[in-house]
Amino acid sequence: GDLYGAYRRSDYIDTIPERTVDRYNAGVGVTWQPYRWGSVRLGYAYRSAFSGIETEEYTENRIFLTLSISTELPYRALY
Repeated sequence: GDLYGAYRRSDYIDTIPERTVDRYNAGVGVTWQPYRWGSVRLGYAYRSAFSGIETEEYTENRIFLTLSISTELPYRALY
């Protein structure tokens, strides 16, 4: 499994009106690997932005499923 989080503050001083935007990201996921060549990941992500302008503020909630497959042995090109 995995867990992550981030915070970013951006100051826009050369815009009219001047504003500050606070962005928050967080997420969690769990991975299951039934075979050496494939895995499945179920995850959740949260993103939001807050500023002094209501039309530029947002909140996102996402749930996603990721399927990954790869070769068991690394592929090497022969030159």
